[in-house]
Amino acid sequence: MTEMQNKRISINVGGTKYETTIQTLNNDPAGLLSRMISADSPMKPYEVDNLYTYFIDRDPRHFRFVLNYLRNINFVSMARLLPAGTAVLEEILVEAKYYQLAGLQKLCERKIQEYNY
Repeated sequence: MTEMQNKRISINVGGTKYETTIQTLNNDPAGLLSRMISADSPMKPYEVDNLYTYFIDRDPRHFRFVLNYLRNINFVSMARLLPAGTAVLEEILVEAKYYQLAGLQKLCERKIQEYNY
């Protein structure tokens, strides 16, 4: 495998494939995705076309927000990347809790609170 391939990760979330980098997943070291790819993780990838792939049995609908959060974790305007409306924010909040992303969880909670006032 080439150096670049070693840094890429494929994540199959409920049948939908996402591709990202190890660095992106490690942007929140306390999160489930970072711990999932660590060397001592009990969750092991399978290889597809020289690309390490992980399967996560979750609804893929909001996983793009999880990845975008990790890709933009250092940007103050991250809240603007979240959709409007409390129903969808509450669904993303469930995913943030599952993936143990405290920062995304706080963003969702804050935005939900804004809609409720």
